[in-house]
Amino acid sequence: MIMEINSIKELIKFLKHNYYRKDSIQVNSFGQIGQDGFSIEKKENGFDFNYQERGHKNTLKTFQSENDICNYAVQIFEADKALKQHCIAYSKSQNRINRICNRLEKRGIHYVKDSAPCVDNKFIYRIFVFGRDLIKTRFIRL
Repeated sequence: MIMEINSIKELIKFLKHNYYRKDSIQVNSFGQIGQDGFSIEKKENGFDFNYQERGHKNTLKTFQSENDICNYAVQIFEADKALKQHCIAYSKSQNRINRICNRLEKRGIHYVKDSAPCVDNKFIYRIFVFGRDLIKTRFIRL
């Protein structure tokens, strides 16, 4: 169950507490202005919930109350796992990545690993953790 968020200030606390990525969400002091992703913008008679990509901003929905836009934003953010996804390791060595995955499993940390094409027909292997699990990785030798 998602908690009730009544203000932009509470929304920012929620985003920080749950380790949302600042490069994909911009709300007042949270996030980086001008980045692609979601934003909340205060207007004269309400609030706009926006999505920006490649410099083109689209207003997805407009709200009259701060409470309504904050709770809508939380629903959207919670549904998108990528907004809490953090890359903690990458390597061309699949063995190194597997060793890190073993350490994460021993500590009960949920992760996802993938590979992406790299130069010379090789791959780079990556590990991602989500939200507050990022804190648990601080003491793991990566």
